[in-house]
Amino acid sequence: RLVHEQKEFLIGKYDEYHNRYVEPLATHAWVENRQVFLQLADERIFAFPASRFRRLKDAPDDLLAKVEVQVNGYALRWEELDEDITVAGVVAGHFELPPQSDSPADSMAH
Repeated sequence: RLVHEQKEFLIGKYDEYHNRYVEPLATHAWVENRQVFLQLADERIFAFPASRFRRLKDAPDDLLAKVEVQVNGYALRWEELDEDITVAGVVAGHFELPPQSDSPADSMAH
């Protein structure tokens, strides 16, 4: 049970009043140095390397920077790259590609 509670805290929130799990929602997204940053509704900042998704990995910087928060904060959209990613998925660590050994964020995790 403790592991489950810790995972909920990291990924989303449990709303005791309504007795339900609340998925993380993004209020803002931006890109810096090929890292995609999300500000979540609970004010946490989350980031992931663009290299973890096929369509983002080799995208030109100008197109990568055109990330939009959509679906009331549940999704990220890159219109010109035809890419949609769920906020809950990336916060939970669901990526298409494995970490690259030369990524700064990946090297900090080791």
